[in-house]
Amino acid sequence: MACVQLLLGTAPNWNCTPEQLSDAPTAMKPGTILLALRFGNADACKLLIAAGADTHGGVTYEGALIGYADLARILWPDRPELAALFDAEAVQEPLELPSCAHCQKSGVKLNACSKCHAAQYCSTAYQRAHWRAHKPACRSIKDVHESNIAKYNF
Repeated sequence: MACVQLLLGTAPNWNCTPEQLSDAPTAMKPGTILLALRFGNADACKLLIAAGADTHGGVTYEGALIGYADLARILWPDRPELAALFDAEAVQEPLELPSCAHCQKSGVKLNACSKCHAAQYCSTAYQRAHWRAHKPACRSIKDVHESNIAKYNF
């Protein structure tokens, strides 16, 4: 989830509506379940579903309101596994609980690194102890976003 947030440069919007998706600025942002489905990216769909995206949303296709499963069947008729992700009977596996980057303890209140927000810690002492290992990877979301813009010209 931290990777998706870093790629977007902001907190992701998992349930973008079709109207929002058609807006030029929003359409350029990856991360919406509809966009992942349109590109046939099953891994991105699974990630978004695990993050809590609504699998039972509807989209307008050729004047009719259809569900994501039906849209997957239309767009990707040779990939039934993609449509199965959105079937009402599909069992969605929950995301793993976040854990402390230092001691790996999960199920406790965690505080995120104030710079990158990717690493999480159960105590300030553990955050300090883990700093040398975390420091090379620690970059602010804004820095990553600006770097991506400069690197990929978007």
